[in-house]
Amino acid sequence: EDDILVFHKKARYCTHLSKLDTKDYGLPQTRNRKYLFIWRTDNPTDDLGSYFQTILDHLKTPLLYSMDAFLLPPTHDRIRCFREALRSGPGLMVKRERRKQSDFWVYGESLIKDVALHMAFRERNGIEERSRWLTGWSVRGNTVAPGLWPELVDMWNMRRCDMIDCFSAAAMRDAISRDPLHHSFSWDISQNVTRAPFRSATVGVSGCVTPGGELLLPHRGRTVMGYEKLLLQGIPFSRLLLGVESEVQLSDLAGNAMSVPVVCACMLAALCAPQLRREKKLQHITMEDWKLGEGTAGAVLPQRGDFHTLPTEIKPNTTTDAHEIFTRIGQELAQEAHDCSVLCTCESSGRVASPDVKLLSCTGCGMGICHDCSNRQQTRSHTLVLIDPTKHAKTNDKVCTLCVRPDPHAFERKLRCSLPSLLRLSSGWEEALPAAEGLESYGFQLQQVDRKEGYWMCTYGAWEDHGGGRQVAELRVCLGKLGRLANLGLSCAVRCFAPAIREDPVRGRLQDSARWVMECNTATKA
Repeated sequence: EDDILVFHKKARYCTHLSKLDTKDYGLPQTRNRKYLFIWRTDNPTDDLGSYFQTILDHLKTPLLYSMDAFLLPPTHDRIRCFREALRSGPGLMVKRERRKQSDFWVYGESLIKDVALHMAFRERNGIEERSRWLTGWSVRGNTVAPGLWPELVDMWNMRRCDMIDCFSAAAMRDAISRDPLHHSFSWDISQNVTRAPFRSATVGVSGCVTPGGELLLPHRGRTVMGYEKLLLQGIPFSRLLLGVESEVQLSDLAGNAMSVPVVCACMLAALCAPQLRREKKLQHITMEDWKLGEGTAGAVLPQRGDFHTLPTEIKPNTTTDAHEIFTRIGQELAQEAHDCSVLCTCESSGRVASPDVKLLSCTGCGMGICHDCSNRQQTRSHTLVLIDPTKHAKTNDKVCTLCVRPDPHAFERKLRCSLPSLLRLSSGWEEALPAAEGLESYGFQLQQVDRKEGYWMCTYGAWEDHGGGRQVAELRVCLGKLGRLANLGLSCAVRCFAPAIREDPVRGRLQDSARWVMECNTATKA
């Protein structure tokens, strides 16, 4: 029989245990944790815990943003510094040490017990023993697939490289086949191959952020940074007084922390549970009466726009037709924009290849790669030809070619000077596009200019209350190659956010509301 130990004390406490998941509170992370609510009472059957749970259920919010929305851009200073550290002395030293390790598949040499787990995983999923198409690891080095960071793959041992190949092959052989280089996956390569899943139950949701964990993003070619792990926990790193903490320290800080929205929900529920019980005893109320605020049902209000107080018809001499401006920019800068864009994976973090390095391009898929990286990446299936990014300049109505690649920093300044700083939709847009209702009163301000693979992208944003409110729309201008195998030109796309900010928002990625495409030296295509 079980013995029950009873303490005869004046103070008595009741408890309520709640299991909460972080993705139920607006963050794209699967993190199940139990929270214990304890309150003092003299009644052993006190039901305050049920009110605590009711408030927690009421505070749950649907997941509006995927994990990609919390990732830093490739040109962020943190990512650039991390990648430069991999290419510098410490990274090269680790690379040399990795070259000395024994063959992972030979247990007599490596003495790694995970070999049996990897062989069983490959046999269960029908994967050949030497199928290593993503990392191409061997005792002689790695030949990675285009898109992965070669300098990062050199830091991993053979067990992790083989684990990545196992997961990638399993994703391709899944019931719904997906290419991990072009779909959102997050793999925890710090776990064993049989414990970490190669796909998540919810697309766009990462696994649990743990201390010492290493989440790989194959479609980004890198792992999740420490700053990004803090964002997945709801901790704004820009407001923290951080010093020279390393990536390991930031990852441990995020892994040991609790999700901020979940903790805030528990604290708010604990404070409001007694009042909710008193209100229900006095009168019959429901949780619908406890709304956090009145919404606008997703309507883009014209009175909150920049031009609402201005007259509807503005004098012609105060405005310039955007079609005329973008046509001139596309004809004059499209070739130069492509020449100084990202033409290799090694340039994706703000780096520019040396002028002496030859650049190659695939005639079948349009992939770009430099000669130095071609020896470290898998290029057997590509038909590479030599390309010569040159600087084109007009002199006396003639095009002269200089065998010098344009400087991206100088071109960015030139592009910013050519672009208008403010755009406005003309009359007729609201009638043509239902999602653009109310946008004619808003101004689109130039936010950022990004260097992409084969083109440059300029982003304009429309905000409420002169930039102090929420964003209601964006306009993207792409200059350079319009596609992997497309011609040079300029494209403009307008995306309205009204379907995603109403009470019943649209899930997933929003489609462009309107698009305008212009190819160089050809007629305009709409």
